Amino acid sequence: MSQQTSSLPFRTMIEWSSRYTSVVIAGMVLGLLLFYRSDALPLVLLGLVVFGSFTLLRPHLALLFVPITMPLYLIPVSISLPFIREQPFWFPLHEIVLLGVLGATCVHWFVTRGLERDFDVSKVQSWLTSLRTYIPHALFLVAGVIGVLIAVSDGRSAALREFRWVIVEPLIFLVLLKMHASSLDMPLTEKGPAVLPYGLVLLGFVFGGAGVGVVGMLQFIGLDLVWLFGEKTTAAFASNVVPLGGGLVRATSVFGHPNNLGLYLERVWPVAVAVVVVACQSNHFSLRPWNWRIVFFGLCCLLCLGGVAVSFSRGAWLGSIVAVIVLASPLLQQRLSSRSFPALAGLCMLVVVVGGLAFSIRGDPTTGSTAPRILLWQEASTLIREHPFGLGIDQFYYYHNPDFGRSIIDPSLIGTSEQYARHPHNLILDTWIQLGPLGLIAFVWVLVRFARQAIPVANKPFATSTSFLSLGVLAAMAAAILHGLVDSFYFWPDLACTFWMFIAIVERNQVEMEN
Repeated sequence: MSQQTSSLPFRTMIEWSSRYTSVVIAGMVLGLLLFYRSDALPLVLLGLVVFGSFTLLRPHLALLFVPITMPLYLIPVSISLPFIREQPFWFPLHEIVLLGVLGATCVHWFVTRGLERDFDVSKVQSWLTSLRTYIPHALFLVAGVIGVLIAVSDGRSAALREFRWVIVEPLIFLVLLKMHASSLDMPLTEKGPAVLPYGLVLLGFVFGGAGVGVVGMLQFIGLDLVWLFGEKTTAAFASNVVPLGGGLVRATSVFGHPNNLGLYLERVWPVAVAVVVVACQSNHFSLRPWNWRIVFFGLCCLLCLGGVAVSFSRGAWLGSIVAVIVLASPLLQQRLSSRSFPALAGLCMLVVVVGGLAFSIRGDPTTGSTAPRILLWQEASTLIREHPFGLGIDQFYYYHNPDFGRSIIDPSLIGTSEQYARHPHNLILDTWIQLGPLGLIAFVWVLVRFARQAIPVANKPFATSTSFLSLGVLAAMAAAILHGLVDSFYFWPDLACTFWMFIAIVERNQVEMEN
């Protein structure tokens, strides 16, 4: 039997699955639900087999579930194997999905292409040429390896876990996005050639963000539905809401802290706005004929903004102001005509109102978390001077907490929640401490390249049907960087995967713009 004949049944199944996409997605959903919410090991394995089988046929469709599930990293899958280990194994659901897609992609490629006898040397040369663009990515990975090697003995397991979650797997996500780029596109209208790059992944990203926002808003009014997903393994607070005073509470949604809710959703809603504008542009700014994409992404945007609101995160609120300004930048670049004046006046009023709320509802900005963060910055700066090559991935906690005997913590923080801080609340200090100067150089390299690719496309938001998407991603990144100056920017699984997804989107939009 020839190699081509041996792969014929698999090719036939792939053709069948391409005609029944809804069936494949439904099968993936069923498999994930069985795997995620079943306590019995046979059902867990059945769910994994079901999801894996459909993923093997259509790997790119399974990528849809990575952004949907990555906010649930604190509510992982629990797999008990009493004859092997007393404690259960914990796996974030998005990790299982991502590794499943990786394995299915390798098998899919080998069966459909690897068995072909013709060997195209030009493709290999093209791949080698493109490797130059991944030099900062490689430096980032090397810095991560070093960050594991220099970790202290009692923090080595944490370093290995974080290396997996925030270094290796997000980079795998980037590679898979690039490999399945054309298959992930989504049509912008029922009829017409216009497509949204990475549309299926953006669909999952925005849908997942909307779900997180809904859970947070329901917590705010007293209805907590986190139990539907499971139990959080670690959290900063015993309750899923944090009292704010005056009868108000801060929602955490599926995260461990309200600020994490704001950190995530401030990255989602600008992208949803951009997709709405792109869909409207492709539909000639009309809801006729009916375009479900406009309604869906518009509704998700409102739900994400609701989640940002109930997080009461001043950093997320101010970051969202910056995102609004970036999104409105094409209008701001125009002359102040009578037509644009009301919009500019409304934008200025929005900035004043949201800025006033951010400081008035949470009280005096010089009180609360401001003083502890300044102390954390001072402590982190001292640690960098003592350890110029960094402490290692996720090692700040083992140097900051006095329980481990290495701490130079300010005495005023002992006995407070800040005693258990795992990062110094500043993106530069955090990156240097975790990845050393090499990681910081790689990080800055990636961000500078991102800006050089995104800004020229964003300056022409209506030049093509999708160029406004780069403006939305740029707005989300600007919000994240501003908030990251006083909080976390990258070193959480959801934020890390989102970061590299933005990199992939902007790179592809630049290529399409040049062509």
